[in-house]
Amino acid sequence: MARKHTEMELLQFIGLHLEGVPYRTLVEKFNLMLSIAVFMKYVDKYQRDGVEGIR
Repeated sequence: MARKHTEMELLQFIGLHLEGVPYRTLVEKFNLMLSIAVFMKYVDKYQRDGVEGIR
């Protein structure tokens, strides 16, 4: 299955989210194309394993 975002885009979205930008803002203003459930899995993996968690 092809990814909707590159690794760099995911890192940017995760970084913004961890800085306090809400999920809805990421969708509406930054064009995040992942469901909240999938996005939060990426956030959790990033927090647990760093960049390797989202590769």
